[in-house]
Amino acid sequence: MFADDVLVFLEEPEESFTVLMTLLNNFGQLSGYKLNITKTQVMTLNYSASESLRDKYDLEWEASSLKYLAIILTKDTSKLYQANYDPGLHKNCRTKQERIQKNIRERRRRRVDKTGQVKKR
Repeated sequence: MFADDVLVFLEEPEESFTVLMTLLNNFGQLSGYKLNITKTQVMTLNYSASESLRDKYDLEWEASSLKYLAIILTKDTSKLYQANYDPGLHKNCRTKQERIQKNIRERRRRRVDKTGQVKKR
């Protein structure tokens, strides 16, 4: 089993990151959930991870942006709007209401169950 879309903020990352990873591994052993290390990204703000921490955990340490619950979070906050809104997607819509209606139509075309999971065909 996998759990996804977890976002964690840490203080004192040199100490707390190792504790977090130990807790996640212990939780995984008890629950059957597993951390997919290949999809794990680290976006640091006002901090640079030490070489020892980088060597200990084979992660993507230099993420300048991450996608969380369909929202792109950028390290540079001035790029948040640009990263999440593409006017080209709705270039034929004149009003906000038209954009919303088009978005709803596009989502209805996808096969999604009530929990938001893509249905298997």
